[in-house]
Amino acid sequence: MGKRQRVVVRWAAPKELATLTTFIAAISLLEAVLVTSFWLMGITDLVLLLLPPIGVVIALTFLWVYLTEQTAVISKKVKEKRGRRSFFGLGNLSSILPSGRMLGKITFRSATIVIVAFLIPFGAIYILTSQWIVQSFASLKPLGEIEVIWRYVLLQDVSALIAGASILLIGHRRF
Repeated sequence: MGKRQRVVVRWAAPKELATLTTFIAAISLLEAVLVTSFWLMGITDLVLLLLPPIGVVIALTFLWVYLTEQTAVISKKVKEKRGRRSFFGLGNLSSILPSGRMLGKITFRSATIVIVAFLIPFGAIYILTSQWIVQSFASLKPLGEIEVIWRYVLLQDVSALIAGASILLIGHRRF
């Protein structure tokens, strides 16, 4: 495997800002669905319905930005090939900046990893605390007795913590 060089992600640039806004909108939509489902289950406390999702959206956004910045690398071979195809030696400029498609792939991959890292523990905890699982397994009886409010907080917070730990480990490894 060849040498790899870090790519600087400029979050204030229009493309990256649009990507960031799209990610926040997607996570907010996911949280809105989750909040609506628990509201239909009987949670009526507006503060409790809004504060955990806002925290989760903020946490997952920072995790996504971190993972994108940690995994944004390109191989030097790709840089050199792009640099040679230029006219009048202007290719060096294009070799410094990542192509839009490459950065798009990196941000999409990071977004997918963050969302999956949040949804897997969320789904696992939801299934473990559901009534039909609790009735099937006597050892899970205490999980079935958790009130809907605490199940909601448990799902949001523990899933975000597990996702955070996973993303920090993945980002530390740097693909």
